[in-house]
Amino acid sequence: MFEFKITNIKLSVKTSFVCLDSVKVILKKKKITFKSYPNFIVIKNKYTYIFFKSKENKVNHLNITSISNFDNIDYSVEHFFNILDITSFQEIYRSVDNITASLNLNKKINLLKIVTHFKQICNVSYNTEKFPGVFLKYKQGTIILFHTGKCIFIGCKNLYSIKYLETQVKSFFG
Repeated sequence: MFEFKITNIKLSVKTSFVCLDSVKVILKKKKITFKSYPNFIVIKNKYTYIFFKSKENKVNHLNITSISNFDNIDYSVEHFFNILDITSFQEIYRSVDNITASLNLNKKINLLKIVTHFKQICNVSYNTEKFPGVFLKYKQGTIILFHTGKCIFIGCKNLYSIKYLETQVKSFFG
């Protein structure tokens, strides 16, 4: 009936290789556009890369977003290093920090009814003057429901969490 769609995966990578200043030099040489900030740079290419300055040039932290599915995780990391023409690097740690997914119920919904029902089950937040959606907060993540029937799942760390949130929505909307 309802099928969620992953819209973004945020990956955190710890690695040891060139420092932030070296990355800037390589990007400038290759004429690759990036935004530079005091402690990090942002590169928007096929994915969005945020490369942070390491403390004492030891372990580097790289966040990668705009990953549309789990099959692209390895490729997104390789793509970053290919941009820099770095063929050997040591990846120390990799983890999925956040998965965002969407779901369309294909019907209008009464948000006040949602608030009443779900306040017994989870932490509910709804303020029409600030935001047009209802926030349903669970340990596994948060569901944002809109009157249009569109839902967004945020703050999930794995597919189990998304499926759990989807089950919560299905239990109410059948």
